[in-house]
Amino acid sequence: MGKKLSLVREGTHTFNRAKNVVIARAFIVGVVLAVLLGLFGTQEAVAPYRATLVSLLIVAGLIVGMFNISKDETNNYLLAAVSLVIVSSLGSTLLGEIAGVGMYLRSVFTTLLAFVVPAVVIVALRAVYYVSRD
Repeated sequence: MGKKLSLVREGTHTFNRAKNVVIARAFIVGVVLAVLLGLFGTQEAVAPYRATLVSLLIVAGLIVGMFNISKDETNNYLLAAVSLVIVSSLGSTLLGEIAGVGMYLRSVFTTLLAFVVPAVVIVALRAVYYVSRD
């Protein structure tokens, strides 16, 4: 009887660890896709699908915000993410002026924002809920 209970605990722990790995990888994939879309989104082959791909990045950001950030990680995540949003917003304007690569940098920052901002909104709303509840 004790072995079965032990196996259930191991199975649950393994499932949670696997879920965390999948969600962490989803975040990395989202960032990589945002950068790639920023770099190649202006190409003729991709341009017709850009709006759809950016919409998918927004949905991915919402999912990451809902499932990737625990209550204990909220403050650190919000500090880092809000810093990234501010730097990306201001940096895209400044770096967008660089001759030759400016339009690509601006596009990369814009697609990164499309991925990160929805996650920040979800995590910030949860943080407000936690604070008001306590």
